[in-house]
Amino acid sequence: AGVSGRYLLSVEIGELNTSQLSHIKDSPFLLTVQPGRSDPDTSILSMDNDGLGVAGRPLLARLQTRDFHQNVRYQGGDEIIAHLFAVETPSEKYRCQVDDDDSGTYLIECPSQWKEGSYLLDVSIESSAGNAEPLKFGPFHVTVFPGHAVASTTSVVSGGTSIIADSGIPSVHFIGDAGVWGSFVVSTKDIFGNFLTTGGNNFVTRVVDNDEAEVHVIDQENGDYIVAYKVNE
Repeated sequence: AGVSGRYLLSVEIGELNTSQLSHIKDSPFLLTVQPGRSDPDTSILSMDNDGLGVAGRPLLARLQTRDFHQNVRYQGGDEIIAHLFAVETPSEKYRCQVDDDDSGTYLIECPSQWKEGSYLLDVSIESSAGNAEPLKFGPFHVTVFPGHAVASTTSVVSGGTSIIADSGIPSVHFIGDAGVWGSFVVSTKDIFGNFLTTGGNNFVTRVVDNDEAEVHVIDQENGDYIVAYKVNE
């Protein structure tokens, strides 16, 4: 049978399609058909958030094994090999951890990637001959996005002059005319230095010791913010 499950196996004496058929003792018998070995062409991989990750967080995926006839397997024991690698550097592969809970489903956890960009997840099932057989439709695409903006990496990228402050710490110097609007651009980054490509962050801005000054932040919705300021006469 191609479909796993529980069946009745009948053994009778007599001629088929006649009233003379009689079951032998204990017939019909219970027949249990178990799934075959895991097949890489029918097993199904599902990734959390459809393969959309965030820098600094591990990538999670689940593999549901099936046999050649697409019967779902409910036992573990397979050797699953999984690697994650960046599209730009395919030779640098990161081994993923595979947990077997003996249910036919395997949890795959790949190490955190700190650089945003495009990655590929390659998953294989080891055959009885010891060969790694890749899943059909693999490798699977993964996109890692920047994390949330943090102040320690966010900086001014234009509109000012880099200086070393009296304290010896690098800073930025702005030169403006009284009563005239000036501006500079702040570019947001996550804790790993990845540039954000979306807006929505909140900034608190002011000119210290000048309550008459005006400062406005304009969200460009691409990770950049224009800070416009005017110090009145």
